[in-house]
Amino acid sequence: MKKFLVCIYIFAVMLAAVFLPACSCGVESSTKSKRRQTPTMKDIPFVTDFTFGYYTADGKTKLTDVSASFAHDAEILVKVNFTLLSAALEKGLEKFTIRLLPSEGYSGRVRIANTSDTSDDKLTATFKVGDKDKQCSFEAKITFNYHGGFMLIGYVYDDDFGTNAFYEGGIVTDGFEIVTYTSGVEYLMPLNCSEPLNFTYNEATCGYSVGAYSNKNEWIKKLVVPDEFNEKPVNAIASYAFSGVETLTEITIPIGIKSVGERAFYGCSRLERVIFNGTKDEWLKMSPAAGAESDEGSVTVKCADGDLKFKFN
Repeated sequence: MKKFLVCIYIFAVMLAAVFLPACSCGVESSTKSKRRQTPTMKDIPFVTDFTFGYYTADGKTKLTDVSASFAHDAEILVKVNFTLLSAALEKGLEKFTIRLLPSEGYSGRVRIANTSDTSDDKLTATFKVGDKDKQCSFEAKITFNYHGGFMLIGYVYDDDFGTNAFYEGGIVTDGFEIVTYTSGVEYLMPLNCSEPLNFTYNEATCGYSVGAYSNKNEWIKKLVVPDEFNEKPVNAIASYAFSGVETLTEITIPIGIKSVGERAFYGCSRLERVIFNGTKDEWLKMSPAAGAESDEGSVTVKCADGDLKFKFN
């Protein structure tokens, strides 16, 4: 009996040695999935050899510093390559759709894809699963928005679309939330503009108010506020809009601006010139926060019909 118990004990130890590492890996994988901070494409089922990168607009040079900033309206090329495994077909999955998911306001289109079913307006490419492993690729042009952002990639098999996809509190796009193992959102790369402005839509004015995207962008010296954003007018400068942007020396403001918020330029110690495309009377009709007119003012407001001197602080 004693020998029998010893044998049972040894057998149990051997089983533990075989199965416990596998179990612990499963737990670790599950925990890692919940804590994922920087997504990667390695988790897409039936996809291998995935590569993703930014290139110059002509596609000739890879951008090694992906955190670099680009001017508003600048274009870059995004190249995506991967192998779509035939094993997906064995699971009853017949097509694979992949979509670039840039931050709100960024635009782009698929330029080239080795597939017959491509939707340019949604930065989407769809590939048919074959009975053999398939090399897939596509290229897309991305146009930079005014502010910083990021690029995610969504994937889905056989139209297994979910609801809205969220990352860091912002809606990226609809249709690409992780629903099953055949649908998900992965990968992250930055998209940074060298003219970072933040826009907030106001339903009451049917337009956007504008301010600096951050007061910590130390390279900012000159900013140009656009006439419109997302095909809506920019008609207000927000309260504290450029407060604390100490490096700002010049800002151009369109005629469509109808109000300037409280302390919009507070702390802009180097601000010397405001270029306003309207008249002096139009500037003076804006809210008192536009500044107090003064011969001793340190800021020149250059209007279409002459200059004004203001002291914003």
